Amino acid sequence: MINFKEQEKIDSVRGALALRAKIEPLVDSIWNKGLQNLCFLGIGGTWASCLQVVCYMKERTEMEVFAMNAAEYNTTGDRRIGPGTCVVISSVTGTTEEIVEAVQLVQKAGAEVIGFIDKADAKLAEMVDHCITYKSNEQMKFFITADRFLMLAGELPEYEEM
Repeated sequence: MINFKEQEKIDSVRGALALRAKIEPLVDSIWNKGLQNLCFLGIGGTWASCLQVVCYMKERTEMEVFAMNAAEYNTTGDRRIGPGTCVVISSVTGTTEEIVEAVQLVQKAGAEVIGFIDKADAKLAEMVDHCITYKSNEQMKFFITADRFLMLAGELPEYEEM
């Protein structure tokens, strides 16, 4: 591969994996409040990542977990989103209009939002209920979060080994 920087990729993955120390207690606290359902919300490429993690989770869980396109949610809403819902988002810029609007709407509905925002000073970083900032590796952040929820539900016994 032209201009492939192996050490840069290794460092990036290690950085994302290190987020587990922040993600675990956050997910635990949401779980302990009485999680009703879990929504991964995105637009464009982020929505594609949402679909992947939801597909993965549906193979393993009895939890209600779903992916929602932010523009669709902004237009039609979703009655499943409310108190007891955890909405997980990711944003590189932290300014995507559809995501900003969706976060406002899901919070108004009573949902709690975990935001993986690449820029700490972005608008979304201030809006979400829980912000974890780290550039890149969106899918790893989603899957670490998903795996913790699965472990807490007793549906991923190999969690610690993984």
